[in-house]
Amino acid sequence: MGERYTIEAFKQYSYRARDEELRNILKEINAVKQNHVKLLETRLHDVFDEQVTWQAAGSEAYAGLHSWLQSSDELSILRRALGDVQTGVVDTYHHN
Repeated sequence: MGERYTIEAFKQYSYRARDEELRNILKEINAVKQNHVKLLETRLHDVFDEQVTWQAAGSEAYAGLHSWLQSSDELSILRRALGDVQTGVVDTYHHN
């Protein structure tokens, strides 16, 4: 669920960013994350014949993100995006 939330977060960040360069960076991050998730889901299915089921719990996290974004400025979006990237890196190393 975490990566799906992050994909949605970066999509929302790109919608709200006014600076074109920042918007393009956020869109690129989103595309790369989507590709990684797709590759992992395909591998899970091909090797283990498993399907990913995403819990509805993510909707609560998304609701919080959506309300936060309603009043966010450019600097806040950039800080939150950077925090999401850093959290993803830390989570990756803690799951090994």
